[in-house]
Amino acid sequence: MHRISGILDQPLSIESDTEVSGIVNGSITVRAGCHLLLSGMVEGDIIVEPGARLDVTGMVSGRIVNS
Repeated sequence: MHRISGILDQPLSIESDTEVSGIVNGSITVRAGCHLLLSGMVEGDIIVEPGARLDVTGMVSGRIVNS
């Protein structure tokens, strides 16, 4: 599993299984077939494509959208 920490000031596209433990100042798109474990914070929306998986133990200030 890929790990991302720190502060990101841009949108993020998840294209492999990933854990985010930092802060994302933008939206995240979780691509089909991928798993995102969010233990950090997202200042935007999270868009979950069909066939993708999202587990949230952190915070999302925007919306979580199953597309």
